[in-house]
Amino acid sequence: MRIRPVIHRIIALVLASMCMLVSTGCASTTEFSDSEHIDTGIIGPRIRIGIPLDQPALSIRAGSTYSGFTVDVAQYVAKQLGYAPWQIEWVEAQPKALEQLFQEGNIDIAAGLFVPDSQLEQIKEQVNILLAGAYARDDESILAIHHQREEEQHQDITVAQDILGKVVCTVSAEDLTKRQWPGMTHVIQQPSVMQCATALMSGMADAVVAPRIALTGIAHTSLEDAVSGRNAQVLTEALDTGAYYMVVKTGANTLQSRIALALEHMVQTGTWQEVTEHVEHSTGVRVGLPQALQQQKKDA
Repeated sequence: MRIRPVIHRIIALVLASMCMLVSTGCASTTEFSDSEHIDTGIIGPRIRIGIPLDQPALSIRAGSTYSGFTVDVAQYVAKQLGYAPWQIEWVEAQPKALEQLFQEGNIDIAAGLFVPDSQLEQIKEQVNILLAGAYARDDESILAIHHQREEEQHQDITVAQDILGKVVCTVSAEDLTKRQWPGMTHVIQQPSVMQCATALMSGMADAVVAPRIALTGIAHTSLEDAVSGRNAQVLTEALDTGAYYMVVKTGANTLQSRIALALEHMVQTGTWQEVTEHVEHSTGVRVGLPQALQQQKKDA
């Protein structure tokens, strides 16, 4: 009797079924890798991803659901690292808190860090974080109040120079206004861009400086006061240009390389184009592709 070959076939079928059921997948870690296994340094069956919250079009939480461009990119990267959506633990991580979160081991990777080109070298020198790849280009701009009543429009901020002598809200410790016009603006800081927008509408601030996609996403929400006849608008003028980055802790060089490959893969498969088109449709802002990824788009 050929019992042993039958048993072998049964075992093979069971193992194959297990591979299909396990969300990490038996082959997911080698989807775009030349080696059979690479240790990413992440321990455990879950991956903790830090993202800034309260950013319409980028990263929003509604109950236990997370959505937005930053979330889409982070989920794609996590998938390429071998993690299913249910294995992701989202952690709120505003830019100022990243170093501490990595140092204390509260996050494995982070997404949504906007770095102006003028600050890139300074960010690279930070002790506890390592930039793992830029995935979108954007510029810094200004969100300010626009008065609908003509007799009040003289108060409007319409060009960047108008913020001189004004109160500017930002989430960045090294705000652009301090770099360009030192001592000529009063800067207040809030934990998130949305809280800065609240400060703007309440009169605590005259303007908000932040990346354009975030500002436009906020301006497209309910930032309008019908009683006073004013709303929030984003200036067309760009203060600086920069990019959104994935981030890992210092020393996680293998994980850094894996994330960079995942971003390249996202462009090659056309997924990057799909998620950016959604952002562009909802905000009207064109999302730029970082130079390091442009060749992958040409080859797609």
